[in-house]
Parts: sequence; C-alpha cells; structure tokens
Amino acid sequence: MAESSIVEFEERLIIHAPANVVERMLVDAPALPQWRTCMRENVETSDPIMRPGTTVTFVTTQYGLHFDYIQIVSQYIPGQTLAYRTTKGLFFIDTTYEWVEDHGSTRLTCHYRLCVPKNKQFIKRLVERSFQNQSRDDNKNLKHLLETGAQRYRAASDLTPDEPRLESLT
Repeated sequence: MAESSIVEFEERLIIHAPANVVERMLVDAPALPQWRTCMRENVETSDPIMRPGTTVTFVTTQYGLHFDYIQIVSQYIPGQTLAYRTTKGLFFIDTTYEWVEDHGSTRLTCHYRLCVPKNKQFIKRLVERSFQNQSRDDNKNLKHLLETGAQRYRAASDLTPDEPRLESLT
C-alpha cells in the first residue's frame, strides 16, 4: 500500500505595491474571499487579523463535492512571514508567504506543501494539478487587487491608514 505523498512547489511574484499593503491584505482574515478562490462559502475567522492560533473555517467545492476546511495560522512574523496549515480538509496543506519590499514593490514568495494521504493516492495527479492551478489563480487575484487598488480591507490595522470597508464582498 502506498504511503502518503508530499507535493511541494513554490511561486515567486512581484507585486507593484508597497510591502505593508501586501502584508495587510495577507493578514486581513475577513478579506480572504476576495482573492482566495477556494474560500467562497461559509468563511468564518476566529480573529480579524491573522496571528498564531487564528483559525479560518470555510467550505470549498472540489471535484463537484463540498468539503469543510479548517486552517490555523502557525506563524506570523510582522513584515516578513505568514504561515498556516490545514487541520481539517480533504488534504493537508502547509502554506507560507514570505515578502520583502523592493524599490516600492514587493517580492512575494509562496511555498506550498500538500500531503496526499495514502487512501487518496489514486487522485494524486489530479489534486496536484488542481491545487497548483488554484494557488496560481489566488496569487493572480491578489496581485491584481493590490496593483489596481481594488482591495477592500475588512479589519482595522496599523499597517496602512485605510479604514476597513464593512460592505458585503459579494
């Protein structure tokens, strides 16, 4: 019987926005549905600003089926790193975002580690391709929102002077 397998990949992008603006969008938990394509239904967060221990629960649709997910923030180093992992879901995923300011823009590196349990190996290639596509779409969404100024912050933060907008995201 096959063991669990690990799929790792990394994506690097330049976002033409200051690092504090990128960071604010990454840690604004209620704003995640704006750019995370998997977080479209029943998104709830334990804290408005992500910090270690913050949980994000949501329902996602994959392969025509609905799955409950819980993600927990495992690390937040202001000005540098945000990491979280799933504790409930179809697959276990570790995600780490690292950012650095670069002449008014931000270099963002996204590390992904997907664990496909041994009882789900038969769909490993499909899952790997789907997850990579979804992650790339999320990063494109984030980049577009931040570069066009279309982001809507939902939580108050000292990272930028912008006030949160409490209107619906839909």
